[in-house]
Amino acid sequence: MGAETTSTEVMQGVDLSGKLALVTGGSSGIGYETARALLAAGADVCIGARDRTKLEAAAERLGEGAQGSVFAYPLDLSELDSVDAFADDVLALDRPIDLLIANAGIMACPLERNSRGIEMQLATNYIGHAALISRLAAAVRSAARARVVILTSSGHHFSGIRDDLNFENESYDKWTAYGQSKTASALLALKVHDVLSPHGVTALAVHPGFIQTDLMRYLSKEDYVAMQSRTDIVLPTKRTYKTVEQGAATTLWAATAPELAGRSAYLEDCSIAQPAAVRDTLHGTMPWVTDRAAGEALWAKAEQLAGRPLPLA
Repeated sequence: MGAETTSTEVMQGVDLSGKLALVTGGSSGIGYETARALLAAGADVCIGARDRTKLEAAAERLGEGAQGSVFAYPLDLSELDSVDAFADDVLALDRPIDLLIANAGIMACPLERNSRGIEMQLATNYIGHAALISRLAAAVRSAARARVVILTSSGHHFSGIRDDLNFENESYDKWTAYGQSKTASALLALKVHDVLSPHGVTALAVHPGFIQTDLMRYLSKEDYVAMQSRTDIVLPTKRTYKTVEQGAATTLWAATAPELAGRSAYLEDCSIAQPAAVRDTLHGTMPWVTDRAAGEALWAKAEQLAGRPLPLA
């Protein structure tokens, strides 16, 4: 398997009958393809997304001929009230969560803050998912050999976790903010693994590759030029872009591959990523995505910004 592996190839022979899977950002792009493939394998799937109209349309399409059941609830990860409402809806199903796939995210958006004053990429990509996993942790623990899959990006090369986490004292840069949020996502997978692995939970970080989806809606030609100007950055080309089916493959491999049970890893191209020799945005990991001390400090800061504890145990 590799960069060209598809979701269909990964899921060949996989039977998820009776399992419950949750996919954030499941109304479009690789989230939708992930949900579709899980349903085709027999799982019941719960999807969440911000746009209610798109969410309902996606649920209707997914349900056509699906082996499993489809549940769809509104979810705006940038706002904790919405995260709590979504979690309440999921918990009302009164079922263990076998697969929790933190897929939703935003990328390189202009400076915006949520109702608590948290920078939007950090709020959506990291804190919202941290709060959701915290709320659903008991249901995840109650499943036999559950998996949590958190989508990150090789965009983490742009930035580790900054002292000025919330851009309160320094000028905002959309790529730095995006990179920090994706480093945070990878550190979230480590945090979940460290706390929940004694309960049989496997938590993995996944870089899906470069796919042209709605995630890129904020990008202009000038943005690409600005990204290219950064030292050592290599931009994807048409040759390196994946299809949506290829983009979902690593997520699905993380969610189902027997050989990954109990592992803590950062995955790309249906394999375990290796440390990067230089900063680029195509392959490999920078050392800050495995810095557990930074991850613990980040978690404490996230609780402070959220205004509440985020228990996992």
